[in-house]
Amino acid sequence: MCAFGAPVSDYTANLVIKSYHYMDHIEQGFAVLGYCFKRGVVLQVRTYNSLLEWLCLKGKTHEAERLFKIIFTKNQLSCEPNIVTYHNMIQGLCRIGNNFTAVGLLRLMDARPGTCKPNFDAYYTNTLICSFCKDKMIDDASMLFKEMVSNKNITPDVNTYNSFIYAFSKLGRWDEVTRMLKQMKDQNIVLGRMTFHIIVDALCKQGMVKEATDAIDIMVDNCNIYLDIVIFNSLIDGYALLGDMTEAHNIFDLLSHRGVRPNIDTYNKLLFGYYNNFMVDDARYFHDYMVAKQLENNKVRYFHYYMVDVHLEITNKVTHCICILGHYLNKTRQHSPAGCKLTELEEKYRDFLKGDDGCTFNDSFTLFQFMDDNKLNSHIDVYNILIDRAIKCLDFDTARHLFHDLIVKGLKPDVKTYKLMNSCFCQPGLLKDAKQLLRKMEKMLIL
Repeated sequence: MCAFGAPVSDYTANLVIKSYHYMDHIEQGFAVLGYCFKRGVVLQVRTYNSLLEWLCLKGKTHEAERLFKIIFTKNQLSCEPNIVTYHNMIQGLCRIGNNFTAVGLLRLMDARPGTCKPNFDAYYTNTLICSFCKDKMIDDASMLFKEMVSNKNITPDVNTYNSFIYAFSKLGRWDEVTRMLKQMKDQNIVLGRMTFHIIVDALCKQGMVKEATDAIDIMVDNCNIYLDIVIFNSLIDGYALLGDMTEAHNIFDLLSHRGVRPNIDTYNKLLFGYYNNFMVDDARYFHDYMVAKQLENNKVRYFHYYMVDVHLEITNKVTHCICILGHYLNKTRQHSPAGCKLTELEEKYRDFLKGDDGCTFNDSFTLFQFMDDNKLNSHIDVYNILIDRAIKCLDFDTARHLFHDLIVKGLKPDVKTYKLMNSCFCQPGLLKDAKQLLRKMEKMLIL
């Protein structure tokens, strides 16, 4: 079209950019944007929204933020952001945990003159509260909640309370969960299915399966909410965490009698439970069962290869590590009193993470992911080992991810952690992060 000299309008450019967006070739969309700039084509806000939406969905929120500033806040172009623009940016910023920037953006737009600014309504406030709660920043979420109720006269709904219940239950603060449930009752907010999903899942992940079944009884008897696959998946996860794979499989067998169809998550949780309890033979048997039932679709296969990597050499190595850890676990159970520390098992696990027995960094990191919320991953030394290896392999993104992960899980970084991260941040483009880390170390009297 351009080669023939046909005129290009905003409508045409927007159509082409949207087409590239749906084809996941947005780089070509930016080429169209550059062409329009050169030809003096005045684009409307909808065209920029397509680019911002793609960047946010692909996790490139920092690039979206830069584009937003260039287009709107610096007033370089004659168009104003609309509610779709704000929605894309707030969702993107919350997705990467940049909650304070999202709050600042919302306040800026709320104060900005014009007819296209969003209202400070429950939807945006709930989005921010949910993001704060997922990052376990409950104090900040509570401040926003107070502003929501007092200053903006916005009535909290079930989604607002679900966010707080999620955060409190993840932290094991069940008194606070009870308080939230009482507030919901006082305000005549009906407990929804999602509320019970959150509570039951948190209880099961903390090994409190008995309490989870009590919550299920309340859900069925008092709220007339029937059991669905999400509840059954949580119970399978809970029994697997307790090491009771027999009961976990019994729950799986119960599904057919209840007329509930298992989903991908069901098979994955059961398969993961076998691996996490070092029952490799049972895991392989169950995987063969999945293949026989023609359940080896892409999602299940992805999980299986995530658990036992698709490459043969990694598969053998990681499986070998799991078998050895299972041997040490059985040995500990036979010779150690209940409640003692699994010293031999922990030491062997850390040896594998350090690269013993020919484990590459990818092998060690995959093994770490196998354990997930296992107690073996509940010590700062485990993170220090992997952060150190990631930095030595020049995999700085993984090092930063591990550092963020340990903070979210409530582990306290020690001197070694900060020194490692300081060396990680002392890379081109990360010096600002290094300075912030040094200030935090000074406050904690580490320097």
